[in-house]
Amino acid sequence: MEAFLALVGLAEFLAILSSVSYGGTQALVRLGMRNATPFGAALVINGCTATGGIILSLWDGTLLASTFWPLFWYAVIGVTGPGIGRLTSFIGIARIGLSRSTTISSSTPIWGIAFAVLILHESPSLGVVLGTLAVVAGVAILTPSEGERERLGGWLQGALIYPLLCSLAYALPPVFNKLAYAHQETPYVGMAVAFSTGNLVILAFKGAMPGQVKLAVGRQARPWLLAGGALSCLSSIFLWNALLLGSVSTTLPLSRMVPLWVLLISYFFMGRIERITRRDVGATLLVAAGGVLITAFRG
Repeated sequence: MEAFLALVGLAEFLAILSSVSYGGTQALVRLGMRNATPFGAALVINGCTATGGIILSLWDGTLLASTFWPLFWYAVIGVTGPGIGRLTSFIGIARIGLSRSTTISSSTPIWGIAFAVLILHESPSLGVVLGTLAVVAGVAILTPSEGERERLGGWLQGALIYPLLCSLAYALPPVFNKLAYAHQETPYVGMAVAFSTGNLVILAFKGAMPGQVKLAVGRQARPWLLAGGALSCLSSIFLWNALLLGSVSTTLPLSRMVPLWVLLISYFFMGRIERITRRDVGATLLVAAGGVLITAFRG
């Protein structure tokens, strides 16, 4: 195990584990949203992850020792990631399916690395940049042609805008993580604050648009969403510690290898509700190849 971690890197390994567990989360959410709205599902997933963060931060004593600036940045993370990012992700899954929505939203690394260079002054290697471009190329394959956009009713009506907005919203939190960690290295406090703030954002949407935002979660959806929430909490534990140990330039792209695991889960377990095409497979392989490049040239 030590030799493996020396080869891959502990931070990078945690990022990959985060992507695996979040792939499971997305699949369970897809099953749960047959009887729940995206807003309701987001509340449950965020609530489970926030609860895990509260328990862990009380257990290690960091919650009561928190200072202002880390809490501020964790709240900002909650607005962008668990708030806006989670909502746009789930709306995209509900509108255009799990595999396509997840792969399109995985263009996050291109924005994340750009923010890391501009704000944190990181210097990704050529291999990391090429790996990131491979991830983005996989997303580009799934971007619909003009004829497909017309058939879907345009970018907004066809919900294609939602996973793209999700990719941008999820690119900012890792940078904010680093800004928070510069004051206090408290990942579990971050989980508690960020995902609680995310739910406040969802409730704010409900208050602003009461007729359009529905928070329904049917009885049949609850087991799927609670299981998804447990996996989401596990994914966050891996990712928040990966960002503590490694750079945004390597951990973020690896954590967005979710389409690979979603494709496998969809193929073996969700064939009746998820249609997998050769285009989906090609795009996912590109995303996986990008992850290999990033791991090999992490520097």
